[in-house]
Amino acid sequence: MIVNLTKAEESVCKQASNARYSFARTAGLNNQNVVNRTDLDLLGIRGEMAVAKLFDLDWTANTIGHDDGMDMWFDDCSIDVKTGFDNARMLLFRTQEKFKADVAIFCRQSGFENESIEVVGWISREDFKFKSKKMDLGHGDSWGVEDKYLNKIEVLWKILKQKQLKK
Repeated sequence: MIVNLTKAEESVCKQASNARYSFARTAGLNNQNVVNRTDLDLLGIRGEMAVAKLFDLDWTANTIGHDDGMDMWFDDCSIDVKTGFDNARMLLFRTQEKFKADVAIFCRQSGFENESIEVVGWISREDFKFKSKKMDLGHGDSWGVEDKYLNKIEVLWKILKQKQLKK
């Protein structure tokens, strides 16, 4: 599913990205030197914004600091959003133990000028343990699942909405 961010939402993402970048430098956090830290922070925030918009979640991009493995919540379901560049085809975690949320949602940039975010799919923590494979993509070992093995995002929306409406 493609989510287009408004100019106002893009502005919020850029501001939050700058703040996260400053925090990460102060805290000494690194990003495996794959890409520029500000690009990576902006990409991640854009993915989080897209998921929050898609699920109509109360979420703020201005939360600063190293998260606890959960980017947002849909009622009692914790969500970790992982976002890749337009050529990304895998949902990745450094280790299986780094997957702390109930579910992970995989997104990637989309559009002619990467102005959109594609919310690709999702997987539960339990399924990730069984479906993920250990690999080295040139920056050390990671665990990943190819996008073709992820569940459709519409299925997660339906599951969570049904649980919400039963309360």
